[in-house]
Amino acid sequence: FYNKVNDMIVSRCITNCNIVFGKIYSYFNVDNAVTKGIETEFNANVTEQLTFNFNHTYLDTENKATGKALPNRPKNTVNAKLSYEFSDWGVQSAVRFEHTGTQVIYATSGAVSNLPSYNLWHFNLSKNIMENVKLSLNVENIGNVRLLEKSNDFGFSERGRVFFVGINTKF
Repeated sequence: FYNKVNDMIVSRCITNCNIVFGKIYSYFNVDNAVTKGIETEFNANVTEQLTFNFNHTYLDTENKATGKALPNRPKNTVNAKLSYEFSDWGVQSAVRFEHTGTQVIYATSGAVSNLPSYNLWHFNLSKNIMENVKLSLNVENIGNVRLLEKSNDFGFSERGRVFFVGINTKF
């Protein structure tokens, strides 16, 4: 893909940028920007019960006025999922992986920070307990990754490990 963007809005920390909480952000206009890259996707039914999904995005960005990369746009993102269906029990399971690559941010002073890459793992179990009712158990961020422990420059905080139990119905 190749995109020319006029009047792109980006955010930048303007106050309290060196502390973990209490940062103040403002929005700024980028008159002309370019985003270009490659997206790939692969899906495979390994067996009747086992499926594998993978996607990767490589992203290259530029603020045409400064020649610098756009902030908060990771160069690489990867997602993968391995799903298995326990047919005898009517149970579906999945393990998901997310990789967010390094990205740059800019302070109002012009200082540049490189945010480190990070990986997240997730797990899901679900079972249809009635014709239109599904029970599910999810664990998000299994590794309890805390972005602010990696860098105080992250403008957001990834939730720690979270457990969900849910009931979904279709009608």
